Amino acid sequence: MESVADVQRNVQSDLVTKYKALRKGQKITQTKLAKVTGIPQPNITRFESDKSNPTLEMMIKMAAALGKKVTISLEDIDNN
Repeated sequence: MESVADVQRNVQSDLVTKYKALRKGQKITQTKLAKVTGIPQPNITRFESDKSNPTLEMMIKMAAALGKKVTISLEDIDNN
C-alpha cells in the first residue's frame, strides 16, 4: 500500500507534468505567466521544478491564465 507521502508526491508530480505541458503547448513563458497572474516568476519555477507545494489560489490563477479552471475530486486510491 502506498504511504500518504507517496500519494502526495505522485499527485503533485502528475499535476506539475500536466500543467507544464499545457503552458508549453500554449507557448506561454514563465515570465509572461508571472506578469498575467501576478505570481512571482521564481515561484512558478519552483512549482515547475516540483520543489514547492502550491496554494490553491496559485493554481487557480495559473489555470485561469491558461484558459482553464481547477477542479478537485476525491477518488479511490488504486492499490494494484
